[in-house]
Amino acid sequence: MHHASEDRGTPQPTEGASYAVSFTEAEFWLDVTEPAFALQCKGTALLFFDGHPVMARIDGAAWKVSQIDLDDRPAQNVAPGTIFERLADGVVIQTRDGVARLIGQVDMAS
Repeated sequence: MHHASEDRGTPQPTEGASYAVSFTEAEFWLDVTEPAFALQCKGTALLFFDGHPVMARIDGAAWKVSQIDLDDRPAQNVAPGTIFERLADGVVIQTRDGVARLIGQVDMAS
């Protein structure tokens, strides 16, 4: 029987290797005019990068976002970013095509 822990494999050459480019500061800002699912996907991906806050501008305030969930409320005919409900730990907002729950807090430094 062969165990994976016994086989260190073949080291990959570093010649020709590339690394992903870092995100720009602007890319850490969510755009609440995007569709709800796209907003959730982008936010979730950005949250994997520790050390840099994911931000969104909501009702004129900068928010540090720690989680984005889709909400099953029907979309309304209001501007994206409109707040439907203020929560103890975030807000429920209109996006381009739906409703999303953003967990986070207002960033007093911005």
